[in-house]
Amino acid sequence: MIVYKHTCNVNGKCYIGLTVKPMMARWAEHCSDANRNKKRKFFAAINKYGTENWVHEVLFESDNSEEVIQKELEFIEKFQSVEKGYNTSKDRFRTGILHTPEAIEKMRQAQRDAHARRREANGGIETTEKHKQHKKHTHGENHPRYGKENKKWDDKGKRGWKMENGIRVWYFKEATV
Repeated sequence: MIVYKHTCNVNGKCYIGLTVKPMMARWAEHCSDANRNKKRKFFAAINKYGTENWVHEVLFESDNSEEVIQKELEFIEKFQSVEKGYNTSKDRFRTGILHTPEAIEKMRQAQRDAHARRREANGGIETTEKHKQHKKHTHGENHPRYGKENKKWDDKGKRGWKMENGIRVWYFKEATV
């Protein structure tokens, strides 16, 4: 994992982040996100100043995720990237958990309520008659591909995966006589 810094050449403001990906792959994601989400101040700056007006640097690298998270917070403080830069918060998502326990409990209860409403509307049954009819027409003998050859699996058992130069590739096994 790395802690990185993107600095705008035009105004000197920076953004501090962390990633498990290569830094420039993460930068490409930021640029892509900037096209869709123009309201966040970092993305607005990418759109305003252009992708070519930024300097990218790796500030810290480690395999220890807790250490990387702590270093990211330290660099956010050091460069004041919330007050004078493009970070929106010091502690958002820093625990590695996206939702608080209270939010998770609210979502769990909302799901229970939704299922209860569905059962109540269907006389105590979770699935409706419409779902049963759909299943009846698309499973087993009624499936459109039932009994037909499946070319994808015609050579099943004759091929497998292997690693070549760190890449997983298909290969055909040699016929044994």
